Amino acid sequence: MTRHPLEASAPSRIDLAGGTLDLWPLYLFCKDAVTLNVAIDCYATVRLSPRQDGAILLRSLDQGRRWRGADVEALQRCRSLPMLRAALLHELRQATAPHAAPPRAGLTLETDCQAPAGSGLGGSSALLVALLAALRRFLGGRLNLPGLIQQAQNLETTIIQAPTGWQDYYPAAYGGVQALWGTPAGVRREALHVDLEALGERLLLCYTGVPRRSALNNWEVFRGFFDGSQALRRLLGGIAASSLRLYEELSAGRLDRLAAPIAAEWSYRRRLSRGTSTPGIECLGRAAHRAGAEAMKVCGAGGGGCVFFVTPPAKRLAVRQAITAAGGRLLDIRLARRGVRCRRSDMAATVSPGESAA
Repeated sequence: MTRHPLEASAPSRIDLAGGTLDLWPLYLFCKDAVTLNVAIDCYATVRLSPRQDGAILLRSLDQGRRWRGADVEALQRCRSLPMLRAALLHELRQATAPHAAPPRAGLTLETDCQAPAGSGLGGSSALLVALLAALRRFLGGRLNLPGLIQQAQNLETTIIQAPTGWQDYYPAAYGGVQALWGTPAGVRREALHVDLEALGERLLLCYTGVPRRSALNNWEVFRGFFDGSQALRRLLGGIAASSLRLYEELSAGRLDRLAAPIAAEWSYRRRLSRGTSTPGIECLGRAAHRAGAEAMKVCGAGGGGCVFFVTPPAKRLAVRQAITAAGGRLLDIRLARRGVRCRRSDMAATVSPGESAA
């Protein structure tokens, strides 16, 4: 275990097209299933500091929650902050030889996530990637991003007790724009070399103020697909075809032609589930389109959370004003080139040694 404070951060993302296709095994039934996303500077941050008293202190700044226990045995009984608990226990087990006692040294673990809760930006997945990376370095291990991604997905699935797609972990780990291909051999990641500044000028991100309902919406898609709904299978096929078309435009650098495939993807996606779109989302869409936006799409499974708009740079200000007037909360973000980063920190976590559990 390192004796120095350590900090890690990972970006969240905008899923441009092809979400839902990243759910196993749906992508195996769609030809050329590709999911496209881009990392944004809406970070999940983790700070770790060693303690001399053997205690374990967990604190989530964005949730306003904390827990303190005397040792690892107390952590095993903890029912608070399940993501922090699960990640820490997992990494402690990985760092300990089989059948050996867990390390006695204590630590303070503090997290903060800039993505609004339920935003559909993959904030919880980014947090898990940052958590696992920080803990691995803190406990003396090595970073292996493909393995870390798999472990993050499996841990999140056990925590939320629902299927999770794999797309959210890749932008957190690698940053930039990427195409993720679902194949029988697994996920194949392709980094797309896109002008991030030019792409960012064409995207506006808006939070609806209502958390999304990913588990419910994803379950409706699963149930319909395996109940044999031909209508739903055609919609997923349309999403796959639209995503492939967007991939071709992004790969060729034709940023002025992104709107058509994104609008087509949304036209299929909004019919996947009754809860994908909402009256509030539709209202924002109408206002933005009247002001010059060329396309829109929900982030994540929909039902709330964030929506992004594709707009010509010349119309950006007018669209921003229209979205705000319609009640949307614009998030001023930039596209992030880099993924998860770990570094030594000169600042210890802000929790005092004597702080007790909530």
